[in-house]
Formats: sequence, C-alpha cells, structure tokens
Amino acid sequence: MIIISGDSFSTPNLRVLIDEEMSIQAPWKIWADQLSFDDKVINVSRSGIGNDLIIRNAIDALLKYSNVNRVIIALSQWVRFSIRGRFFNPQIFKGVRDSVKDTLYGKRETNIFRKDIKTIETLTGSEEPEIKAMFNTPLAIETMIDDTLRDIYILQQLCKQRGVRLHVFQMLQPWAGFDESARNAITKELLNRDYFDIMDSLNGIDLIGWPFTPLLGGYFFDKSLISIDRVGNGDAHPNKQGHIKLAGMFNENYKEYKV
Repeated sequence: MIIISGDSFSTPNLRVLIDEEMSIQAPWKIWADQLSFDDKVINVSRSGIGNDLIIRNAIDALLKYSNVNRVIIALSQWVRFSIRGRFFNPQIFKGVRDSVKDTLYGKRETNIFRKDIKTIETLTGSEEPEIKAMFNTPLAIETMIDDTLRDIYILQQLCKQRGVRLHVFQMLQPWAGFDESARNAITKELLNRDYFDIMDSLNGIDLIGWPFTPLLGGYFFDKSLISIDRVGNGDAHPNKQGHIKLAGMFNENYKEYKV
C-alpha cells in the first residue's frame, strides 16, 4: 500500500470552475494515480494545507494502516506554516484581516486568527503589517525552515523503523510570494540551519530534487508546467496533460533504496 500526501495539486477531490457560478470535480486522473507501482494508493491530500499538515496526515495514515510499503510526500509552499501555539499562517493572514477567508476556514478559525493579529504586529513592529514584512521576520523564516525539515526527519525515522520507503519532492515553488531579496535571505538561512545538514546527509529517504530550490541546484515539479498544462482562466492547477507530466517527472526521477 502507498500513502500519498500533498495539497490541492495532489488531491483527487479538486473542484474546478466551469463558469462563474458552477464548479465540478476535476474529470481527469491525477498524477498520483499514474505512478509506476501496482500497489493500492491511499491519498490523504487536502487542498490548501501546508507542509506541517501534509506530513502529519501521512504519519496518521502510516500509523493507521499496517501494510504500507511506501510513502510519497508532495510538499506545498513552505510559507504555509504556523507559528507554534498560534493559528497564524502568513499566507492567509492578509485575507483573514480583510475578511475574505470566513467561508474557507470557518468563523471560529477566522476569529482566532484575528485575535493573533496583535501578536503578529508585535513580531513585525508594525501596526498595519503587510504580508511581505511578515515573510521577512527572522522568526518566520526560521520557523518555516525548521518546522518543514524537522517534520520530514520525524517521518523519515518512522518510515525507517517500519521498513517503509519514503519519497519526498517539492511540488510547488517553495518560496512563492517572496521577492528576490527575501528568497536570497531564506536560502542563506536554509544553509545555516542544523536540519539542512541533517537532511543533506540523511540515508533511508529519497529526496527528489533536493534541496528543492534552483538557487541551490535543486528543483520543484510545478516549474515544469506551462500554460497548456494548467486548468486556465486564473486556475493554475494542473489539467489532464499537466498531471500526466507530473506523473512522468516522478516516475523518471524517483530512486529505490534498501529498507
């Protein structure tokens, strides 16, 4: 059995707009259903989630099912993180502040986000913080990097203990939403974090495209998609052709290893 966990690029339940008022479930096979394995697939991907939940969902499924032999993680944008002990997530904070996320995240969650606004203003030193300013705070960058790499390491240790192969790749641009100076700062900080060295030398894991950013010689899958590979009309999700391309990238680049 294979567990696959990712965000909206990996979920079989994605809905796409066919006009301004109607949406349908995407009518094509996703990349996860076109891999070169014969095993049953359990897909726990969910739209809109960050790497913390992507990995957490995989861990939950791994503990639930006893016959898992492979886990595949398709990482989302790293900015979809939460500061520990807070509901705050930088990517959606601006939308919550403008009350555009009520229906997506629910009124309870939105109210909790709003209660944390003062905390974020303290972190950024601004009474009216912009999302760009929040991205550039040292705490935000350190949290984003350490939480993602730590969670991957924890999952790798669990998979190793259970004799399960683990493949991890970066689906979306990791530093999406950052300007060039911020991307350079994040890359520099990434190289300075202890978990980067741990991941760089870690055995018992297949890190496809590591270290996931072209700034360090890595790559992410979404970069290979062009306009004809996407749904279109403002929707950047992969269409049928896009999913075929993503599946091909995985099938051509994953590596087996002894467990």
